[in-house]
Amino acid sequence: MGNPIRILVVNEQTVERKGLSHLLNAMPSIMVIGEASSEQEAVLMARASSPDVILIDQKTFQKDGPGPLWRIWWENPGITVLILYSLDSNNENVFDFEPGKLCFIHEDSAPEELTRAIETVIRKSRKNE
Repeated sequence: MGNPIRILVVNEQTVERKGLSHLLNAMPSIMVIGEASSEQEAVLMARASSPDVILIDQKTFQKDGPGPLWRIWWENPGITVLILYSLDSNNENVFDFEPGKLCFIHEDSAPEELTRAIETVIRKSRKNE
């Protein structure tokens, strides 16, 4: 794919955040450029590092709501957000975002599926630029 896909991992749980970062950094097409424990922290980190993709846990997203993501997109519209969701979650609060800007993948997906999803969303995002 050329240059690695730059990822910002957002998860309020330290062990999960570190585990995701370690897993993703092992993939040759991906480089984790930062970790945030909240969407508010992600706003600051996205401003400083301009990731290609923000990978965020659904619980963290639901806790902070869509406001911080809108702020990130306002400052850097090229960022795609991939939300890790669980089956027992209530996804009725899906917000109306621009297609391709907000994508979902199940948190129990295999590492290869997660990598493929990240590569797919970034490929579609770059195609639309």
